[in-house]
Amino acid sequence: MTFRKSILLLITLGMIAALVACSSSTHAPITVTLSTVPSTLTVNSQTSITATVANDSANGGVTWSCSGATPCGTFSAATSASGTAVTYTAPAVIASSVTITATSVTTTTISATATTAITAATLANGNYAFSLSGEDANGIYHVVGAFTVASGAITAGEQDFVDIKNPDLFDQINPTGSTVATTTDGNLQIILTTCLGTTCTSADTAVGVAGVETLNGTVLPLSTTGRTFINEFDASASGSGELNSQTTVATSPLATGGYAFVVGGLDTGGDPLAIGGVINVDNLSGAGTISGAGSIFDMNDDMSGTTLQGQTLGASTVTATPDAFGKVTFRLNPTGPTVTDEITLLGYIVDANHIRLVEGNGDGLGGTTGGVALTQTGTGTFSSTSIAGNT
Repeated sequence: MTFRKSILLLITLGMIAALVACSSSTHAPITVTLSTVPSTLTVNSQTSITATVANDSANGGVTWSCSGATPCGTFSAATSASGTAVTYTAPAVIASSVTITATSVTTTTISATATTAITAATLANGNYAFSLSGEDANGIYHVVGAFTVASGAITAGEQDFVDIKNPDLFDQINPTGSTVATTTDGNLQIILTTCLGTTCTSADTAVGVAGVETLNGTVLPLSTTGRTFINEFDASASGSGELNSQTTVATSPLATGGYAFVVGGLDTGGDPLAIGGVINVDNLSGAGTISGAGSIFDMNDDMSGTTLQGQTLGASTVTATPDAFGKVTFRLNPTGPTVTDEITLLGYIVDANHIRLVEGNGDGLGGTTGGVALTQTGTGTFSSTSIAGNT
């Protein structure tokens, strides 16, 4: 009898131990952990953050908040389930420390935090192509160019500026007086001091304020290449445009193929002018030659409607090898049926797909226009399949 009691006692004790272990597992405390948050983020930048909640039988997820600056940033969702990422957008102001907090929905006294510093937007070392369009004291103006940044300083550059009174002002960028800095709101301020052509002992006073252009820009939050929307902020002009990191293709010969282009602005009489088409660089007579085959453009001059559609090109040229800042010059010779004036387009290569353009309005057409050229796959064979599956 004693032996049987002992066996029953052992079984009972084992069951109690199992129940205690089970109870302990079921009632383990809720914990919240955060994925790694970068120690620094630039103003307006974005990063993905994930909170993981353990031991939460209610599966309540977390609520998101931040502190340490005003504003401190925003989240793509106010709450999220465990393991579901949200996007944190840094504020547009510099801050020494911002605390990001994920709080358990089920038990609001439990949370996890991470801190990050919000730093100014900067431009990495390299070449940057830029373009601006707007109005100055003479009317519409366009400018395209490129400059080099090294260790936070502008060390070289060049640009082409056109307005109604200036057919093409080609100027180098003077490192002396040219700067990249950060404004108090965390944006970029770019000051470009022009040379008088290639003579840097003088400035081109027809450009900017006594030869100096002041640009303000916002680096796009998702950009990894310094892509920046820019505006001109000085007393000479009001314009807007874009700054892009320039790839090594900038100094490579233009590839054979089609370049779909569009430029717009004013004609020689100050009336609206828009041109769009395809330039087929076929290199049939050597590097930089355009036979005219496969090239076509439409023009709308002062609301001319469809009367200037379907213009063709004869033998034309483009710079065989761009200069150190990716500059190329298209010299196009239209053959009608109604447009026969030479068109000169000055371009700065951004990458393998984009060339920023202005019209050298000392050409036969005499317009003041600016725009862009895009590389085209399969010149003359464009169809719905050319864009299928792409965005």
